Amino acid sequence: MEKVSAVVVANAKGGYDFITKTVNTKPFVIPTFEEDIPKTDNASKTDSIQKTNRTALPDYIYTKTEPKRSDEEILKDMEALAKEHARTGIHQHECKEYSKLMEEYISSVSPDRESIYNNATNEIYERLAFEMSGTPLEEAKEKNEELIEYFMKTLAGNSKNSNDIISSNIATRGNSIASSFSNNMGNVIATRSDGYYTQYDIDRGGGKVTSITFDSYGKQMPNIGLKGNTYDEVWFQNGIMKNAEYYDSNSEKILSNNGTIDRIDQLETKAERERYHKILGVYNASFDVAVGRHLGSEGSSKEYREAYDSTYERLMSETA
Repeated sequence: MEKVSAVVVANAKGGYDFITKTVNTKPFVIPTFEEDIPKTDNASKTDSIQKTNRTALPDYIYTKTEPKRSDEEILKDMEALAKEHARTGIHQHECKEYSKLMEEYISSVSPDRESIYNNATNEIYERLAFEMSGTPLEEAKEKNEELIEYFMKTLAGNSKNSNDIISSNIATRGNSIASSFSNNMGNVIATRSDGYYTQYDIDRGGGKVTSITFDSYGKQMPNIGLKGNTYDEVWFQNGIMKNAEYYDSNSEKILSNNGTIDRIDQLETKAERERYHKILGVYNASFDVAVGRHLGSEGSSKEYREAYDSTYERLMSETA
């Protein structure tokens, strides 16, 4: 199954189009240490992935690339492609070359989603191991291999009955784990309670905050929330990641798993959106000139209007 997000813009065939981005809904989980990093067709992506990373972004996600061609060259190719589509009747969203040109043009202003995501994932994993064992990752692996192995499996989605297993895990290790939390509570900066559950927000330093939940009897619940410099709203329930949001250096949200491990969604930055509208304006204007019409750009973004109007006028003058 696929998830499609869309923006309404004037199309090149009359009326308006939903400009879509298809999001793969294949189950998305954090691999274990030993699992190989998935390969992509983009060499710049795979070259930057270190073996220590535990996951890689899907291919449909834009990440920062160094341009190999000028903007003018890419836009010229998009003009030519629009004219070809006008002649053949191919819709742009059915054309791989259209998608490639879009990515080539937009990704030069994209945040480095891959590095942000991989670094955040590694840090989240190590923090989870610390919070659940009370010791840093490598030390925890040496002292409590069984516990770390368990969390590796649940994070990777390998546990068929994760709720039962983690409940049993907490029951058998209840005292030691609860003691670990108590000993590592640190600086409590906020508390929230509804009478049944109480959540403690703990400052771990360096912009890191951990949220821990206890029931009304003081029993630690198998729920942990994590916040860092490039991620927030990271929640694990019964050892499984239920939500996570990722941010770039401008504090713009760039990725989210939207409350489920089944997918990860890309959120456009302002720079990406502006660049998208510009190349789309070039495409639509080129198409309109080729088919002998003028849909115009009224009601569209500034970037779209400027690109459409200037391209249309230039091409019309060339055909006069």
